[in-house]
Amino acid sequence: MPPFRRITSLNAQPHIKATLRAALNVAITQQVMSPFNPAEHVELLPGTKPKALIWTDERIARWQATGVKPSPVMVWTPEQTGKFLDFVADDRLYPLWLLPRNPARRVVRCPVGGPVGR
Repeated sequence: MPPFRRITSLNAQPHIKATLRAALNVAITQQVMSPFNPAEHVELLPGTKPKALIWTDERIARWQATGVKPSPVMVWTPEQTGKFLDFVADDRLYPLWLLPRNPARRVVRCPVGGPVGR
């Protein structure tokens, strides 16, 4: 396999299957293909979400020594977040660093041209 390709993770495969299934259903509705959707019959292995770990002093030291992150998802402590925000305080985009407080809502927070409805 060429070096620029990555193996699809088990967690991404259901999303890919859902997209493929939806596209094939549109093709079936438009009578572009026969009324059989092979994506509906694909069985996938169950995926697991990586466990989020907090950056402790021991994990930071091990990461700096080996270069290997303890987990794909690492979380800063409030103190570490404060140090980072102090570090970028003079950045011209500093207000944007303050936005990702609620990662569950992935919406456009700064619409171009001001608030919606203006």
